[in-house]
Amino acid sequence: MTDYAVTDSKAISLYFQSLQGTEGMRVIDLGCFLKRIGALSRRVLDLSIPEDTYMVGVDAPGAPDLLIYRVIYDEIRDDLPEERFNLGFFLYPEGVYAKEDRERMLSWCRAHCDPVITWPGGPA
Repeated sequence: MTDYAVTDSKAISLYFQSLQGTEGMRVIDLGCFLKRIGALSRRVLDLSIPEDTYMVGVDAPGAPDLLIYRVIYDEIRDDLPEERFNLGFFLYPEGVYAKEDRERMLSWCRAHCDPVITWPGGPA
């Protein structure tokens, strides 16, 4: 069974700090990082995701689906959309996606996101 949990405080901080100043932007989160850290809101400590930042999550295969995530994300998809995004995240994909899926998703990110933030590993 895949362990979807992410507890790396540096990655969590990077995620939320990167979203500061994204008001009115479209952001995509490949692998639904907020689900994987167990977030219950768009806020962690003193950092929050702006309310008008449109958050699209692409669900990791087999990830649990709780109703709270339909509130945190504006949209959760199972596929990669064709539209462009102001910012993309692909954090901790190893252990969740097969190598060929990771490569396909990173290629998609390069074509659809400006910029992409990726952190390839998982917790040690």
